[in-house]
Amino acid sequence: MGFSELLTKLLFARKIEARDGQLLIVGVPMLITPVTFFAYSLLDAFEKNTLQDYYKIWKRAVNETFSADVEKQFGLKRGRLADWLRELGGATGWGQIDFVTVDYEKHRGIVRVKNNPVAMFLSHKVNKPICYHMAALGAGVASRSFEEEVDCVEVKCMALGNPYCEFIIKPKEEIENEKIRKSFSNVLKK
Repeated sequence: MGFSELLTKLLFARKIEARDGQLLIVGVPMLITPVTFFAYSLLDAFEKNTLQDYYKIWKRAVNETFSADVEKQFGLKRGRLADWLRELGGATGWGQIDFVTVDYEKHRGIVRVKNNPVAMFLSHKVNKPICYHMAALGAGVASRSFEEEVDCVEVKCMALGNPYCEFIIKPKEEIENEKIRKSFSNVLKK
């Protein structure tokens, strides 16, 4: 198994550091934590009907802090920022992230994630798409890359037996598919 090209570049550029009990990637403190931490926090939010809060917190953190930090440090905008964060996500264990379609002018896209470790752990333990963390990450990265607020909803989930998780990204007001709106009503509430 090879080490990610991006992580190798970051190491040589001294953008990955471990010091004083912290792991820093591009100057941002990171955690290496078991998948079960994310999975059980999602299940807890699912059971308490607080997934909308979970989504909003993650989306805000990605859009306003991490994506903004990477954008500022490396001068990455739009597609270059999204590609860099997609590669980092894959290299750090979030799954194989593929952009199926991206339209920077209309602020929309479709993203697929294969080998999503949280969805794989939750396989057949839930009855609807559960990857609100990935939807929030997608919405945060896309909002920063598109330079417009968008939302992201999961329409296929490995936890339900699908071969990959699939997410639709659009401006909030354009998410019109009733099936999507109904299954993600907690996320889309204002």
